[in-house]
Amino acid sequence: MQYIRLSGSDSDIVQEETALEKIGLVTVTLNKMFSILLLSLFFTTPLLAQQNSLWQPLQDDVQSNLASFKVSVTDTTQLSLNKLHSWTVVVQLSDTSLSHAESIYALTPEDINISGGMPAHAHGLPTQPKVSRLKKITPYTYELTISGLKFHMWGQWFIRIDLLKLKDYADIKFNLMPGTV
Repeated sequence: MQYIRLSGSDSDIVQEETALEKIGLVTVTLNKMFSILLLSLFFTTPLLAQQNSLWQPLQDDVQSNLASFKVSVTDTTQLSLNKLHSWTVVVQLSDTSLSHAESIYALTPEDINISGGMPAHAHGLPTQPKVSRLKKITPYTYELTISGLKFHMWGQWFIRIDLLKLKDYADIKFNLMPGTV
């Protein structure tokens, strides 16, 4: 390095060179640390995606909050980020809600509220999904299609199915991870 000294002593120049060498050393160290971080993310992300399947911790049947019904996701479209999806869900009333069956017979799509979001980020869904189809299979079992679901980022999500007539809801929880869609 060459420096032009406008004023000052030789010791000022030596101190300036030492300070610049330290800055250069810090820059090299930070560049190496950043490279190591990028490499570790590149190699570990596929491993994490293999360990965390799309539906963890979704069970076959998700019990509602007050145990008046359970839900099962039977079909989802191929999930991807920033695209609209539809899910087919079966709602099965439990024994504790059979006394409420009279009010359920007249169940309409408007009686079911769909919501959800990401608890860790404290935000909801970027869309307002609705029940687009409701089919009674038995007096206590319904198949519904939820349309308008959209996921805009990786992470832990939940979809809430709220049966307004029963004043009860069920949360379907899952992890949406890279490499799983």
